[in-house]
Amino acid sequence: TPAGVAKALARKPRPALEPQARPALIPVSFSQLPVWQASQDATQDSATDNICLALRLSGELDRAALEAALADVAQRHEILRTVFPVDSGVPYQRPLPPDAAGPRLPVTGTDEAGLPGQLAAAARRGFDLGTEPPWRTFLFALSGTEHVLLAVLHRIAADKRSRQVLASDLAAAYGARRKGRAPQRA
Repeated sequence: TPAGVAKALARKPRPALEPQARPALIPVSFSQLPVWQASQDATQDSATDNICLALRLSGELDRAALEAALADVAQRHEILRTVFPVDSGVPYQRPLPPDAAGPRLPVTGTDEAGLPGQLAAAARRGFDLGTEPPWRTFLFALSGTEHVLLAVLHRIAADKRSRQVLASDLAAAYGARRKGRAPQRA
């Protein structure tokens, strides 16, 4: 029975977890390999593997705090700063250093009528996973107090569910940075 299994497991001593050295070449995961293979067949202008998160930001925007918060999120989630080069025909993961974590944040002025086209154009560009991290960010300025932040993620690094985690982590980091401090780690 499940209760019997739980009781047996509780009696059996478990070894303590210990950190292990990373291999020189970190292999891609079982679920990442087919995504990487499909991306090799796609063109640079293919958005097939892109997942987007658009956030409307109303009120006074602290751009420096937003850029710092994006760097905090990339530092926290190593996959967002990982590239996938190839060695002897086999892809591997190479995380970039945390100090190079923040994505660029280009700002584009637009209006409500032009916003959908701007979002679509930003979301359409594919990724070169061998040389660039699997996410990009864009800031669209509708006015001095209305902005839209677009995060475009490759599905090798995220899925639709992880958008909520990203949004939550970004909100926490931005809130902390606006107060002049680094976000707390959970």
